[in-house]
Amino acid sequence: MEKSTMEILLIEDNYDEADLAIRNLQKNNLSNRVIHINDGKDALDFIFSKGRFWNSIFSLPDLILLDLNLPGAHGLEILRQVKSDVRTQGIPVIMLTGSQDENDIFESKKLGASNYLTKPIHFDSFFKAVTEIGLCWKIIE
Repeated sequence: MEKSTMEILLIEDNYDEADLAIRNLQKNNLSNRVIHINDGKDALDFIFSKGRFWNSIFSLPDLILLDLNLPGAHGLEILRQVKSDVRTQGIPVIMLTGSQDENDIFESKKLGASNYLTKPIHFDSFFKAVTEIGLCWKIIE
């Protein structure tokens, strides 16, 4: 059975920025469900059904929005693990970060990030990034 909702996993440790992102996603009808996790290790446990999420009822997200600087595990490590596992490598990952460091951008692209957006995120740039990875039709459904 095909899912009828778009699930986005938002991995962001700043609650104000996470709240803003969630409100913008909902305001612009870009998600039916956003799951927010504020710790890198917890995010990996969630994605791979480990730790406190070992018996999780959640399915894999359709899209991951990922910050770089997180407690528990760095965003690049999360990206590396997601893109190196056959179960998760097809999930688009958009980096949402305050870093404009060329090394972070290069490493993110090298590891398989679909896009790299710097904060503050504007709706137009986010919508364009989602369109580029082909999820626009699914989000708008």
